[in-house]
Amino acid sequence: MTAPTTSFTYQEFLACLVSRQIEDHRPAFVGAALPAIRAGTLLGHLMRGPSMRMLISMTTTNVHHNPVIGRFSYVTDWRGGRWAEHYRVVEDIFGGMRRVARWRGFFVGALQVDPYGNSNLLGVRARDGRPAMRGAGSVGTPSVTAVAESFNILLNRHSPSTFVPKCDYISCPGWLDGSPGARDELGLRGGPELCISPLGVFDFPEGTRRMRLRTAHPGVPVGDIVAATGFELEIPETVGETAAPTDEELELLRTRVDRHGELRKGEEPWPST
Repeated sequence: MTAPTTSFTYQEFLACLVSRQIEDHRPAFVGAALPAIRAGTLLGHLMRGPSMRMLISMTTTNVHHNPVIGRFSYVTDWRGGRWAEHYRVVEDIFGGMRRVARWRGFFVGALQVDPYGNSNLLGVRARDGRPAMRGAGSVGTPSVTAVAESFNILLNRHSPSTFVPKCDYISCPGWLDGSPGARDELGLRGGPELCISPLGVFDFPEGTRRMRLRTAHPGVPVGDIVAATGFELEIPETVGETAAPTDEELELLRTRVDRHGELRKGEEPWPST
């Protein structure tokens, strides 16, 4: 990939990373709560998914030909239905799990994630074990991640309180304890493929299924990633650098997906120097 000639924000960087996980001929769910996931999924559709069907605001559609993809703020936002080929109801979406089983570029957020990709969107406990903070909730993600071919975890923070040895609660099971067949024993398909944070991209190699550093983001030393993680990471002998957004990615993102600049509002150019 060619390096960009313009600066970009971290949220734009995340959107580009999300877009690279989108594949043509596979349905993809366009969420609304996390702008980078929404924008990245749509960007992937424009760049490499002309034949795919998108699930947007309880509708199914293909917006590859649309000059500009307008804003929508939540899953049931009527504005997302302006391009609808047909409408769906919640029972049809989450009841038709045979269709969900084809999903691969599905992303979930998390308050906490552990070494095996188990993630927590429910809440965080205080030191005495009592609930201290309530999260957004799982919002249907356990149903999807239980049957999807694979899924990915996207985090807006990287600290020892986010990357923890054990989650206070588990909303989306990952590779459980890492033992072979652990998901199969519970009837769970797939599993987490990647975890993306502000510091790097991580995967879960076969054999151990323990989180491994795959690439460090531009300008981020490996030592900083290790220090900011609350458990021991698998570190390969050679760690690559995450590819920065290309000019083509940024052009499409800013002119067709995020024309109002939501991913740039209040954001400094990234990486900072």
